[in-house]
Order: sequence, then C-alpha cells, then structure tokens
Amino acid sequence: MDSDDRQPAERGLSWWALLLGLAFGIAAALVYTWEIDPVIERNTAPWQLSEADREDYVIAVALSYTANQDLALAFDRLRALRPSQDVWSLVADIACNRIKTGQVVTNNDIRVIRALEGPLAAVRGEPPEDTEYAGPAGHLRDVWVATRASMRTVLERNSLADIVEGHLPEGPAQMLDQPGAWERR
Repeated sequence: MDSDDRQPAERGLSWWALLLGLAFGIAAALVYTWEIDPVIERNTAPWQLSEADREDYVIAVALSYTANQDLALAFDRLRALRPSQDVWSLVADIACNRIKTGQVVTNNDIRVIRALEGPLAAVRGEPPEDTEYAGPAGHLRDVWVATRASMRTVLERNSLADIVEGHLPEGPAQMLDQPGAWERR
C-alpha cells in the first residue's frame, strides 16, 4: 500500500518538475540571447534601418563627405536609404527634425555646411584658386575666390538652428533685399 500511495505524488511532482525545468530553460535562453550574446545585425541595407538609425546614417554620410569630398559616393549612399525619394529633401527634413529635438551639435553642423560649400564653390570641378585665365579674363579667378568667400560669410554666420527658426544675421538678410536676389539667371 505504501507504493500505491506514493505513485500519485511522484506523478504530480514529475509534471511540476517538467514545467519548472521548461520555465528555467526559457528564462536562461532569453537571458543568453538578450544579455550575454545578443544578435548583431551586419550588412543591413540602409532602407531597412529604423527611423532613428536612418537619421544617424544621414549624419554619418554627411560627415564622411566632409572627410573624402566624394559627392557621388555620398549621393549613392543617400539614394540607398530611400531610392524613390529626393535625397536632398530627405537630408533637409532630417536636419530640421534634429534641430527641433535639440540633437544638433554645432561643430558637426559647421563641418557639414563647410563640406557642402566645396562643390557649390568649385569651378569646373576645381577649387577656384587653382584656375587660370588668360587675357581679359585674367582676373576671373579673383571673382571666383570672392564668390567662395561670400558663401563662407553667409554659411558661417548661420547655423542650421538659425535657418529653421528664420533668424538671419543682418548681412545675409540684407542680401535678400538686393535687386535680382530672388530671380534665377
């Protein structure tokens, strides 16, 4: 009789042991995969990134461009982020969002704006000081250098935060009132 009395208790104990072992196994697996050895994504395509990671990606591309000055590479990297959209409006949207949320670091802003100045102020793909003109156009190089200096004056006096808030210093604001400033030529 003693053996009959022990069987139901042993059967109940074995089910509890099984459930307890299963719970501990699941808990151990979760701790291992979340804390000890989490999955690290590699070779993720830019369009697969989360919204926050997309913003960081755009900033990384801009900073990379400041270092290598390869506009085609930067454009291709940004195009991979959103193939069907205008990449420049994407960059502007992200810059505005980061300013509104206070995520802008002034030194990086200046580095990115100064890097963008390069292709805007280039003459035939070369820095203006490297160009040479003969004859009556001999002083044209000075005009190009002055144009670049003018762009620097405007860009260095304005941060992205100023642009978003609509605050322009007096000099650039006066340039907007010059005749023909708003006309494309």
